[in-house]
Amino acid sequence: ACLLMQFFFFKQKTAYEISACLVGSEMCIRDRLMAVQIESFLWGLGTALGELPPYFVARAARLSGKGIEELEEIEHHKVQSLVDRIKLLIYKNLQKYGFITVLLCASIPNPLFDLAGITCGHFLIPFTVFFLSTFIGKAIIKVHLQMLFVIFAFSEHHVESLLAFLERNIPFLKHNLSQMLEKQKQLLHRPDLAQSDDKPLIGKLWDLFILGMVIFFVLSIIHSFVNDHLQSEREKAKKNGKG
Repeated sequence: ACLLMQFFFFKQKTAYEISACLVGSEMCIRDRLMAVQIESFLWGLGTALGELPPYFVARAARLSGKGIEELEEIEHHKVQSLVDRIKLLIYKNLQKYGFITVLLCASIPNPLFDLAGITCGHFLIPFTVFFLSTFIGKAIIKVHLQMLFVIFAFSEHHVESLLAFLERNIPFLKHNLSQMLEKQKQLLHRPDLAQSDDKPLIGKLWDLFILGMVIFFVLSIIHSFVNDHLQSEREKAKKNGKG
């Protein structure tokens, strides 16, 4: 668990550093990609390792004879929304085409990827198949797609066009937004110029975002433990009532 948390914080910190390297640079696309190749690869590796817990939990539950509520809902075809239909599609294709389905799910930003790990673990798909497809999708394919998106979306031309549009339509932002972003860019590229208490605004917002995610993560764990405890207590009460 400690190792997974280290990878979690590493990949979040690396994402922030990669963005700083790509934004506002005048290098060509190839040079920008090569400049952050190692960091991006390690970031992708961290995200791939972060997908292992659902796989192992579902695998352990299957080997111990326990069911998984989310999969039981899909198996009983309780499909109501578009998300449910997508889950059912992933669920069925994972049983037939495990490697390619995991690879496709891992190669794009996919909030439902946990379902792929749970399903693979539930059907005892070999670890090498699951991790290799996840690794290729996240550490190679998706990482490069994300880098290209950042390079194009935050190129100097696009950023200047967006600033001009905002300052033209929101009067009180005129000149202030450009000056603030220019200062933040200088702090990102020359951190040695910053004072000890003068952290870039993007860095402060990122820290708050990470703190919020950690708090949510801790609360979700507590909520899960409480639900499991209440469920076990209800089962005990039912057994005692029958006895």
